[in-house]
Amino acid sequence: MLQTPDSGSNGLITYSLSNTKGSAGNIFTIDENTGTVSVSGQIDYEKDRKYEVRVEAKDQGGLIGTSKVIVDVVDVNDNAPVINIMSFSSPVSENAPTGTTIAILNIKDADSDNNGKIRCSIDGKLPFKIESSLTNYYNLISDQHFDRESVSEYNITITATDLGSPPLTSSTKLHLKISDVILENPIELHRVTVEVLDINDHAPVFPNKDTAIGFEISESAAVGVQFPLQSAEDLDVAQNALQDYMLSPNDNFILKQHANPDGGKYVEMVLQKPLDREKHPRMSLKLIAVDGGTPQRSGTVNIDITVLDANDNAPVFNQSSVYKATVMENAATGTNIVTVNATDADSGSNGYITYSISNVRSNIADLLSIDEKSGVLSVSGPIDFEKDTKYELRIDAKDQGGLTDSSKVIIEVSDVNDNAPTVSVMSFTSHVSEDSPPGTTIGIINVKDLDSGENGQVTCKIEQNAPFKIKSNVINWRLTLVTRGAFRQRGRLQYNITVTCSDEGVPSLSAASLHFTDL
Repeated sequence: MLQTPDSGSNGLITYSLSNTKGSAGNIFTIDENTGTVSVSGQIDYEKDRKYEVRVEAKDQGGLIGTSKVIVDVVDVNDNAPVINIMSFSSPVSENAPTGTTIAILNIKDADSDNNGKIRCSIDGKLPFKIESSLTNYYNLISDQHFDRESVSEYNITITATDLGSPPLTSSTKLHLKISDVILENPIELHRVTVEVLDINDHAPVFPNKDTAIGFEISESAAVGVQFPLQSAEDLDVAQNALQDYMLSPNDNFILKQHANPDGGKYVEMVLQKPLDREKHPRMSLKLIAVDGGTPQRSGTVNIDITVLDANDNAPVFNQSSVYKATVMENAATGTNIVTVNATDADSGSNGYITYSISNVRSNIADLLSIDEKSGVLSVSGPIDFEKDTKYELRIDAKDQGGLTDSSKVIIEVSDVNDNAPTVSVMSFTSHVSEDSPPGTTIGIINVKDLDSGENGQVTCKIEQNAPFKIKSNVINWRLTLVTRGAFRQRGRLQYNITVTCSDEGVPSLSAASLHFTDL
């Protein structure tokens, strides 16, 4: 069982068998959740006495650990001895000397140890015996002189029994005739050893050369992590056999070769430089196996690598310094002001961005809002130029991994002529002598307009044909009302004075003030 310090899905491990050579791939399976290796095929000691498999443990982030499992097969006495007659001489002359070879037998038992040890015997009391000559070879020889006139033929049953528990036996029968003719040129046997010299007529071959080796590796994988690869097989021997592996040139991976106890080799791909999904989301490499023959032969298998995303890129606003926009005061709720936009080079949830307003005064938070998905900044409350002529706020763009970027947004408020001038009487003389000289001050009026620009420019005038005038225009928002000349209308005791002030906005707004003056 393999343990990992990671948590959550990153700590969930699945197990699989990799680089299973020969028949092992059809004989063993592993439970991907528990790591239990079990038998799924027929185990035969006589075919394979030992199996070596590699177990691969992989977490959900694509990181892999490997371990070798060596399974020794224990022999069971499931094979009876097999008897092969290599030579048999019949008939045999009755004057053949004692010790004459009658037959040569090859007897083998595929089992091992006591299960493969053999004892031979001859049924009944016959003038023969069995002697071992070479390994697995036995001679049937005469044990006394023959007398054809007494016994002209023999039925010989030879039984081979192994020493297993329970023992298994095999037997064969020979029918030997005794001749009274002396044979010339008796049989002679000679052992000949033939050595077949190998030529380089086989190239190294990967078991699944037409199917690429696939890996999914996180771009956050640590340098030095190892990935086991398939081993190639070469039917040639010695120098003509598989000698080396090569990996196609690349910046991220190197090969590490290991030797098996049987002299074979297996390889692992080792990460030597961090991966970057944003630059290379996929990689295609080639694993090449070469022999040492002349001419040299090789075999190739493709390696396809999918680089899994890690949240290693923060969002970036398209306008990194500042966004500028304008909005009319009194704009309706829901009016779009500006759209901010950020991008994230990561993929999936790591590249999904949400927008929010940060570090704003409470009054701005009530007036402006942003759509967290689209980045559209819009009006959510009453915009009043007379309260704020400009808003400055910061917008945060945040991915699902918690990485953020921010940008400033400056919004200029455009004035609307929504305020009429206000007229306030600061002082006023309600009684004026009829012989007052021209220019006599009878009142001071304060005039204000909260709008700006032309919307806040105010002009005032006196309605009707009264003997008064406004001496000066707006200075510090104050007007002076003075007499224009002598009072000529004898007998008139009172004047109604109406001062009207109008701004220059479109449409123009105005205000009036009415006063009475007695003579």
